[in-house]
Amino acid sequence: MSLGSQLRAIARHLPLTLADFGYATLRQLATFLLPKNPNSYRSGDQSKPLIVLVPGVYETWRMMQPIAKDLHAAGYRISTVTGLGINRRPIAAGADLLAAHLDAVGGTPIILVAHSKGGLMSKRVLAAGSHPNVLGAICVATPFAGSEYARFVRTPAVREFLPDNPTLLDLTKEVTANTKITSIVPSLDPNIPSTAALDGAKNIVVPARGHFLVLRHGATLIAVRSAVDALAATAL
Repeated sequence: MSLGSQLRAIARHLPLTLADFGYATLRQLATFLLPKNPNSYRSGDQSKPLIVLVPGVYETWRMMQPIAKDLHAAGYRISTVTGLGINRRPIAAGADLLAAHLDAVGGTPIILVAHSKGGLMSKRVLAAGSHPNVLGAICVATPFAGSEYARFVRTPAVREFLPDNPTLLDLTKEVTANTKITSIVPSLDPNIPSTAALDGAKNIVVPARGHFLVLRHGATLIAVRSAVDALAATAL
């Protein structure tokens, strides 16, 4: 896509982008104004796999709270990655933190549920193959092929999403891990112009719009829960 085409697409989707980032801002403010201890979601059915939330760049677990709340209501125990903060480290470093968290929670069956960058971190952990107890990953709005729009943001944490980034290119080659991934994408993502299907993965398009708003959409919650239930059944 040419620069001109990109700018026209950004302008065309500006109302959605403003609504999307407005929602994200409110979710982030809630982290500070209405704090909720993630440990409140740790209770649940011990026979079910543990859910580990992996948020996106500049996000805390609170961005994924609608999903956490829905899965917890279905009996799943929810865990958040210790020390991740707002997830601004490089993808590789974030994946190392995720791997360390998986080591800390032990050998219980685990399902990763990720948003955006969190899906890239999850795929890196799956590709390493060092955690066989991880049944798979459900990744929502993850830029597996990167995003051309990253060129318009100067912060290193976002620039890492450029399609020619070496980390992304290396992850693209790790096709075996794709079979353990369910990729859920909105019908329109103003942050990711290319939402091509991930080869070998289970790909689901939900009738939701927005990179962040998709996280609270009913169709997304249903898709995530269905994917989690399917993976959980493999552990029985």
